[in-house]
Amino acid sequence: MNPLVKGAVMLLIVFAVAGCAGTSKRDGHESAAEINAKLGLAYLQQGNAELAIEKLKKALEQDSKLASAHHYIAEAYRQSGEYDNAREHFKRALSLSSHDGAMYNNYGVFLCDAGDFKEADRAFLQAVKVHAYKEQADAYENAGLCALREPDLKRAEQRFRAALKLRPQQARSLLQMTEISLTDKSYLEARAFLQRYEAAAPHTARSLWLGVQIERELGNRDDATKYGNLLGEQYPDAEETRLYRKLAESQ
Repeated sequence: MNPLVKGAVMLLIVFAVAGCAGTSKRDGHESAAEINAKLGLAYLQQGNAELAIEKLKKALEQDSKLASAHHYIAEAYRQSGEYDNAREHFKRALSLSSHDGAMYNNYGVFLCDAGDFKEADRAFLQAVKVHAYKEQADAYENAGLCALREPDLKRAEQRFRAALKLRPQQARSLLQMTEISLTDKSYLEARAFLQRYEAAAPHTARSLWLGVQIERELGNRDDATKYGNLLGEQYPDAEETRLYRKLAESQ
């Protein structure tokens, strides 16, 4: 598998529920449906989709028009692999609350998981259009990661650049742009993105291996060796370390 795509898959599956739609209050008090929706969300965030679904079904029995309950249960169904149910509830949630950026973002994650990449991109862009949504950079980044799964590298680059315009220290986008630039043989640009990544986040085996490759392509064997030594010291059992050792032995 293309390493760009492999990295994107690993990132997509760890998406959390991102700031779900708020519930309404009546006379300053939460309804029974709202309380059950929050309990369902708590179970969902703990990784217990089964109990979450149980609570959220109860919430929807109490109030079938509670957008947050539809949103949370859609995410629970997504995590359980019940895509038909997830799609139904995401659509219902969006019909009830069409100005929720987190809801569009999570719908985009669902669509990407289902392989509907173009619709996923549209959903992420809808999230970005919600001015009150504070995680617009994350939505752009998700769109980029999803584009890598398609794969559509041109669109992925556009989305990562958009994320970085909003949040210049967005670490995952910086690392993806490092790898995209390396793949495009834009080695100086790759180095610049990696340096920005180094200022934003700790090194990983992947980032160190990228450093090795970039510096070798630029003819800086000493710097490449420094990255390689760090890779071996910090991640002795990583696949990237195996690749580096194999490369070093071939010289």
